[in-house]
Amino acid sequence: MEPFNWENFSLEDLFDGDFGNYTYSSDLPSVAEDYAPCHPESLEINKYIVVVIYAVVFLLSVLGNSLVMLVVLYSRASCSVTDVYLLNLAIADLLFALTMPIWAASKANGWIFGTALCKVVSLLKEVNFYSGILLLACISVDRYLAIVHATRTLIQKRHLVKFVCLAMWALSMLLSMPIFVFRRAIYPPYSSPVCYEDMGNNTAKWRMVLRILPQTFGFILPLLVMLFCYGFTLRTLFKQKLGKIVDI
Repeated sequence: MEPFNWENFSLEDLFDGDFGNYTYSSDLPSVAEDYAPCHPESLEINKYIVVVIYAVVFLLSVLGNSLVMLVVLYSRASCSVTDVYLLNLAIADLLFALTMPIWAASKANGWIFGTALCKVVSLLKEVNFYSGILLLACISVDRYLAIVHATRTLIQKRHLVKFVCLAMWALSMLLSMPIFVFRRAIYPPYSSPVCYEDMGNNTAKWRMVLRILPQTFGFILPLLVMLFCYGFTLRTLFKQKLGKIVDI
């Protein structure tokens, strides 16, 4: 068998002589309209559906939280510690609800309100998130002390609860500061303006911080506190119920 002569071989031989008929282009391939992943009309419909949902949630939230605040404030002479926590929860939700028309407008037209308002509404959103879950954890601790340890002295002193609520608000404000610092109005070249984080050259590091903070202080720690408190509370209640059954 004679050895293959690579000197007489070319790429044209590999493609059966049709190598010269190939053309190269960096353009996107043409796609028929029926096979497009989404249509502008559907995007517009979805956008306005979201706006309507925001409006409904805004109305229900304002009415519901305002009613809670009025009831608690009207009976403030006899309100309990839990009522104080619920009042603060209603305030937090109401503050966030007041920003929902702004978020709805941004869904329809993009962020047209500038950087200052972007920071303020983002801060209120984060404070609502942290304060809500932290106050729920405080309620579980209050029920734990009242039922498991029967600690009436602390429960009856409502001014101590006010300091606890102030501490939760301060902690929520502190945890929300990274969002307040980094949020600003961003104007992409081929899209509507958005309210988003601009972290400069330290994007990876600060993005990790913004993920760890809500997962730790907004989920894991409050969840552990509530599981512990409600777990022992339920155990105590079951023991009391079984004790009454045995006495009968």
